[in-house]
Amino acid sequence: MAMARPARPAAELVALREAAVIVEMETDKSKAHALGTEIARRVVEELRRDLASDPDDRLSAALTELERNVAPSPFVTLATCPEIDVHGDYMKMRRERLEARSGQYLSPEGQCVELAAILDRIERRLSQRYIRQLRA
Repeated sequence: MAMARPARPAAELVALREAAVIVEMETDKSKAHALGTEIARRVVEELRRDLASDPDDRLSAALTELERNVAPSPFVTLATCPEIDVHGDYMKMRRERLEARSGQYLSPEGQCVELAAILDRIERRLSQRYIRQLRA
């Protein structure tokens, strides 16, 4: 008996549709492939920004939260919403890479290379997912 893939959270589809409208307005892109690819790029950009933020900087965190509440961005929602859990995907990939190298320490340059590789992988996966959802 085959089981269906679990449905993506409703918040993801809503944010994806909003992001598609923004990308269509800002660019000449209208095909699902181009839209999904551009949305994924912007989501990963927001994820990178979120990962780089200092968790101990309470003022910055408060201002970011205020901005999200006043003018929510679908790209930020797709990158940071706990229900969608792109952060969880990122952490899983980091853990897999850490286990693959048996916990060996990476130099700062190696850490940058690893971060870029993980974010590239996430961007490709999100792009494929968004293209599928936009075609549906």
